[in-house]
Amino acid sequence: MTTRERINSLAEMYETDIILLEPERYDVAIIGMCEVTGRVVYDSMEVIGILMREDGMDRDEAEEFFRFNTVGPNAEGWPIFVDRRCTE
Repeated sequence: MTTRERINSLAEMYETDIILLEPERYDVAIIGMCEVTGRVVYDSMEVIGILMREDGMDRDEAEEFFRFNTVGPNAEGWPIFVDRRCTE
């Protein structure tokens, strides 16, 4: 079962609509779902790493793109982004 299939199954359990980042390459950054809201949770540093590796951005470019184009919308149901550097 793929990550998306597991997330969709959980969304049915939570009886909520979910929003996943596109394209699917970001699925490796999923770290879970919020039990309270049913929103998908991503590791923000992993998303930034994907932008750097696959789109050839440097760290500043990737962080700026992430902040304005990924985190920025924050619409209802929009994913939650967690910076896990504080737990390392």
